[in-house]
Amino acid sequence: MKIGGVTPAKVLGIALAGIKKILGITVTSSGGGSGSSGGATLTDNFDAYSTGNLGGQGNWVAILNNLSIIDDSGDKAIQPNTASDTLVGRSETFDNVQSSQITLQSIVNGSWGGVSVRTQGSGATAAAYYYYAGDGDRYLEKRTPTYANIAGAYSATNNVGDTLKIEINGSGEIRCYHNGVLDTALNGTGIFIDTDIASGGTPGLYGYGIAGSMDEWIATGAPGVLVNIDFGAAKTESGWNVISQPTVGVVTSNLLDSNGGSTNIGLAITDGFNTSLNTGGTTSPDAALDIPSAVASDSLFGNGVLYSGQTEPTAAFKLTNLNQSIGYTIKIFASRDGVADNRECKYTISSAGADVVLNLNASNNTANIVTATNVVPNASGEILISMEPGSNNNNASLFYYIGAVKLSY
Repeated sequence: MKIGGVTPAKVLGIALAGIKKILGITVTSSGGGSGSSGGATLTDNFDAYSTGNLGGQGNWVAILNNLSIIDDSGDKAIQPNTASDTLVGRSETFDNVQSSQITLQSIVNGSWGGVSVRTQGSGATAAAYYYYAGDGDRYLEKRTPTYANIAGAYSATNNVGDTLKIEINGSGEIRCYHNGVLDTALNGTGIFIDTDIASGGTPGLYGYGIAGSMDEWIATGAPGVLVNIDFGAAKTESGWNVISQPTVGVVTSNLLDSNGGSTNIGLAITDGFNTSLNTGGTTSPDAALDIPSAVASDSLFGNGVLYSGQTEPTAAFKLTNLNQSIGYTIKIFASRDGVADNRECKYTISSAGADVVLNLNASNNTANIVTATNVVPNASGEILISMEPGSNNNNASLFYYIGAVKLSY
């Protein structure tokens, strides 16, 4: 219960003396199905932003008041800046299954920090479910946009390093976790049903007070866009972008998602393949791959030894116009049927972080893929994927292949 929008424990806490640090927050969110953590990983350590308001920088949106970015001895962090409820959400589109998690790293009397789901609206229309903690209490509350307290643990122990997590499924079931365990101190179960905010919104951050700070935001599972890319002969395959150009140059500036929607993601060949095509891939890919036979059965390829008048010891393409606040998942498939040697390809994925190296033997492959997760684009919004024969490749021509890529975020 709040008095004039303020929980009684908040009023008491503001009058208390003493400081316990709450600095630094980790948030995870997921969308796509109850208990799911698939899809994108979003990360933000706030270091790229200027001190001042968080909402309005990057993909952060001020929903109700705003959080501040502070410089904490050279490390940027976020901090509530008003003795009123504060909600900051995201500009991306999330589905209805969401979760957010924080790690408490500093707790200050009179200030509270936490996370939200279904965060939406603006000002007087702001709505969200939010779960948060202070020095000796934890709460689950909502704005619809009318404020309401759902549950409270008015005498609870919170320590530096504790985690708080709120998740909601498509049916309005809300679960609150303290240190990975359902927070039974709230209502005996830590599970609630509430359908007042039936859909929409995003995972976000909550704050109240003028102290305490939060850092290291991570979100996974949404928006859940899938982009399918087929490298091979020109064809029409529903839900797939076909890349049949083996030579250097821009191929497209707008890859379509699996539903045919525009993404504005571009693809360019930066190091050419052999101008022939491999049409000897499997026609019976494992159903679990969700790759059509026509896609699996052909590919672009390179060769470290002269073949068909060409030598292509390396090849590469880049994805462009990507969102630098998103960690992308990249899955790669390739196949060459009816062979007895090893035709391993070494794929090097270059992005904002350290290179990721994946190896896949295409020989008689029907079911194997290689996967890189949380790949954050570089400062130009690009991810480069380079190819060459792997160390186990013993083919006389050093053939290597790329047949299909699934990009999700």
